[in-house]
Amino acid sequence: MGANCLDFAKRRKGLSELKGDTIAERKMLEDAEVSLEAYLTAALGEANAKKLAKKNELRQKMLEAEKARRRELGLELDEDDAVIDLETGEVTSKKELAAKQAAEQEAADRKRIEEEGAETATELFEKLGITDKELLKFEKIYNKIDDDGSEEITANELFDYLGMEATPFACRVFSMMDDSGDNAVDFEVSV
Repeated sequence: MGANCLDFAKRRKGLSELKGDTIAERKMLEDAEVSLEAYLTAALGEANAKKLAKKNELRQKMLEAEKARRRELGLELDEDDAVIDLETGEVTSKKELAAKQAAEQEAADRKRIEEEGAETATELFEKLGITDKELLKFEKIYNKIDDDGSEEITANELFDYLGMEATPFACRVFSMMDDSGDNAVDFEVSV
């Protein structure tokens, strides 16, 4: 393309020297301008096509390298499952991408709830009219149930304290209080 640019510069210089005094010179000047514009448009299109081809070739090489790496680790990706992040160039599976997006959505939902003024336990106690004295009573009972001193009550600790069997129904009721899914309830959740 370097030689073509040089040809363009020479042609452009030659055109500028023409004064366009006669109809024939003006016609030749207009035809040359149209020809030059078509040439430049074609050259630009060709350059963009080469750039796109190189970009696609690089993406393909990245995908092949990631496939090789995953084969070495025994994590081979199915071609239909591979996704390339255009910003980072990272190759992931659609399942991994969906899980990442779900986690990001969950974090955004939590942040939104916090920003909208989710109540703290203290604020809720005040609204319910629970006094500090009553709260201390709850805390004493909580500490009796929490026999290992972990500051969390497990389902087994609660059932032992209440003298209950760990039936599927009882476990399900406990899981409804367990908002973190770790099979334990802290003081604020229990109250």
